[in-house]
Amino acid sequence: MRFLHYLLFLGALTTFMACKKNETNAEQQPDSFTFKYNGITYNGLNNGGMTGNGISGPVEYIFIKLPDSLNKTIYYYTYQQGCAYMTPNSTGGLGLGYANCQFSSNSGPIDSAQVYFYRSGSISYSVTNCVHIKKILLQAPGTIEYDECTVTGNFNITLGNNNNQTIEITDGAFTFHKVRK
Repeated sequence: MRFLHYLLFLGALTTFMACKKNETNAEQQPDSFTFKYNGITYNGLNNGGMTGNGISGPVEYIFIKLPDSLNKTIYYYTYQQGCAYMTPNSTGGLGLGYANCQFSSNSGPIDSAQVYFYRSGSISYSVTNCVHIKKILLQAPGTIEYDECTVTGNFNITLGNNNNQTIEITDGAFTFHKVRK
C-alpha cells in the first residue's frame, strides 16, 4: 500500500513540475507583433496588439499603429471576413456595429478622405499551449475558471478611402501569450 501511495505521489509531482515548466516557458517568451509597411518592417508591441473578449473568440481584433508621421491606427476584426478600418487617432466617435460590420459616427459625418475601409486581406490565428486556470474569488464566494493560451497569427490587409488612395500592410505576424480563451 505504501508503494502505491509513493507512486501516486511521484505521478502528481511529475505532473505538477511539467505544468510549472510550461508556465515558466510561456512567461519567459515575449509577445511579438510585426508587419511591413512601405517596404519597412515594424517590430514591437508599440506598433500594434490585440484585444480579445472571449465572446467572439480569444482575438476579437488586432490593431496596427502606423508610423508616427501618419498618426493612424487600423482595426482589423477577426470574427467577420472583411471587417477593418483606419482613422486618424484624433478622430473620435467612429463606432462599429458588431453584427454586420456597419460603421457609424457619433460626431457627425465621416470624412471619406480620412477614413480608410477594408478592400482586401486575410487574417488567421491558432490557439495552442492552453493552461486551465482556476482562481478562488476573494470578494465573493466561489471560483472562476478559464484557459490561458498562446495565440499565433498572420495578416495582410489593403485599405482604401473614397479618393482611391490605399494603405497596404504585408507580412504581418503576431504571438501573444497568456490570452484568455
